[in-house]
Amino acid sequence: MRKLSPSTYQAWWDLHAWAGVLASLIAYVMFFFGAWTLFRTELYAWQEARGPVPTLSEVDRTLDASIASGAVAPQSMRLFLPGPASADFSLQYTDGLGKGRSAFVLATGLVEARSDAADFLYGMHYLQPPDAPAWLYVVAGLAAGLLLLILVTGVLIHLRHLLSRMHQFRPGMSRQVLWSDAHKVLGTLGLPFVAVYAFTGAWMGLESVLGTALAKYVFHGNEAVAAVVQFGPPTPHVQPVSRPGTRLPLAELLARAHEVPPPPGVLAEQVAHCRSVYLRHVGDHEATAELRCGPASVLLRQRDGSRVPFEQAPPPLAQKVSELPYALHFVEQAGMPLRALYAVLTLAGCLTILTGNWLWLERRTANRGTWLVQRLTLATGAGSLVASAAMLLASRVAISSSFERHVFWWSWLAAGSACCVFRGAPRLWRAALALAGGLFVATSLPGLTRLKPMGVDFVLLTLGVGCLALGYALRRARVGRPLVA
Repeated sequence: MRKLSPSTYQAWWDLHAWAGVLASLIAYVMFFFGAWTLFRTELYAWQEARGPVPTLSEVDRTLDASIASGAVAPQSMRLFLPGPASADFSLQYTDGLGKGRSAFVLATGLVEARSDAADFLYGMHYLQPPDAPAWLYVVAGLAAGLLLLILVTGVLIHLRHLLSRMHQFRPGMSRQVLWSDAHKVLGTLGLPFVAVYAFTGAWMGLESVLGTALAKYVFHGNEAVAAVVQFGPPTPHVQPVSRPGTRLPLAELLARAHEVPPPPGVLAEQVAHCRSVYLRHVGDHEATAELRCGPASVLLRQRDGSRVPFEQAPPPLAQKVSELPYALHFVEQAGMPLRALYAVLTLAGCLTILTGNWLWLERRTANRGTWLVQRLTLATGAGSLVASAAMLLASRVAISSSFERHVFWWSWLAAGSACCVFRGAPRLWRAALALAGGLFVATSLPGLTRLKPMGVDFVLLTLGVGCLALGYALRRARVGRPLVA
């Protein structure tokens, strides 16, 4: 293959290095919390014990009592049924004051979640923790796009030596050679995985901006037509007539929904399980229940279960275009072995980012700019690890989701401040690994002492022991300045 000219090579190298520095810390946060999101379903079941799952008749009684007491407004509510994502009944509703809420449905009443660690970690993956501005989601898409650019320029730079450097690791050489080998080996082995995640992440993060702008351009600025083409026409709903009516039990409504034949192109197996029920205008004569079963929806009258005819619209263009990227990115239907492999590759991606920054710092003259990059790299890497461990431990206390978030942010702030104030990066890394390892182990102990411990408890124990072992290995290795000096 023809060799790149020196000027072209230097241009690609500078673009690769600076794009890497600018996007590395954001990409690290997305990758690190992305590893947690692979086990989001298991974290849901682990984060809070809510007692036995109620029967459908008990759910009926709880809903009716909550509406009668005024705690739940009857105009609109969505009941999520137990399924692959959660073993519980949960409800999204509007309270008597018009505020949107969510709660778990138990036989004894509605119980608001005291822990939302799973949702919080999931939101951090795409920079959308609670109350975060929506534009940060676009920033996540831009960071994923920059990561894809880094991969392309990195492959172009190392193309001639790609195969030989896949297994070249020389820990006995100098510090610069050590981090260079680690960066290249980890980056080469995880190249297909990171490329897929960078592409799909950029697609989803920038979809709302670029897709909407493209649709407006295609339809000459007609936003109404563009919205219908992108997202489909709104689902028609029967308006109430302000006449009292009764509601069939949920079990009867589900049975009626399963009697409705699936629409053309949809298999019967796909609609065998209904994942949610929209109840609108409960207590009205013309109240409806919309049951989401697989890719189809069935609209029934609450009073007698009769079907309200409406034409099932085909999937909108935005959904069709995004189906494959979403499926590749979230792997929600994958089994545990594949998700575990993805988690390992994700953590390898985190190490690739860190070693890339250390290598970049090692090759540059120390100044205020490199000092800032050094400290931010350490504060991001070590701080996110300690904050996650502290938050999961706080979720065991089950005080409130607000308490968990305070623990997370204050822990990260404390760890980041220590990284900016104290010198001696190896000692700081060892301290962070030891603290995070101890917190992970402490978090796993309550579950492991139960008669039936959950898989998450064993994973947390393994993480804790792994962090402690890695901290001990760093102490024995006596790695110096490039970790962040």
